[in-house]
Amino acid sequence: MEKITFTQYQLFSASFNPWRPIFIDVADAIMAEIKHPDFEFLHFGSSSFKVAGKGIIDISLLYQPGALELAIKHPDDFDFLKQHSHKPFPDTSPRKDIAVIYLGETFQVHVHVIEKNSIEHHK
Repeated sequence: MEKITFTQYQLFSASFNPWRPIFIDVADAIMAEIKHPDFEFLHFGSSSFKVAGKGIIDISLLYQPGALELAIKHPDDFDFLKQHSHKPFPDTSPRKDIAVIYLGETFQVHVHVIEKNSIEHHK
């Protein structure tokens, strides 16, 4: 598996892009890099479903009930930042943002901190 490098998240105008097989490889590399024994990680969204979309890599960080504080802190250890948005997700299920460089290309990444087996997880 190729190595990723974390870098600063950048805001771009939304655009509709075709799905690319590299999205799966990028998500796998990210999840391998940020793995933690207390959490599960799941690649979801258009970049995982093989359909066109924004090209952002969405990953769920699934934590057990009672571990929200640790789950929110874990992405910070890799320099993820609070969500870049005028309408951020609630503090009970925050989103963390970063970009990664993979094979010389930069990809935007959103990590969604979600309680395992919650309604949001099942959605």
